[in-house]
Amino acid sequence: MRHFEMEEIPIRVRHPESNGRIEHYHRSVREEAFRDTEVEDLYRVMGLLAEWVTYYNEERLHSALGYLRPVDYYLVTPSHYWISDRPNCGKQLPGERS
Repeated sequence: MRHFEMEEIPIRVRHPESNGRIEHYHRSVREEAFRDTEVEDLYRVMGLLAEWVTYYNEERLHSALGYLRPVDYYLVTPSHYWISDRPNCGKQLPGERS
């Protein structure tokens, strides 16, 4: 993680709801990307996962996004979606026009 300059943020102890989104994602990967496939080759795993991520973001409809594909949802106004989840989201960012 240090190589990619990522910071680990631990979840709260005995609070599985804190981990719900990533657990749902992991279940989707298992059920949709790999299905019943037993893969022993790392490169095959990476290939299957890459194909599935493309499908997940560019083809698959997501109920949480109003049954849109993520590529469509975030292309509308990408800064709106990234900023709105942050504290003080009502504040205008430097360089933005009102």
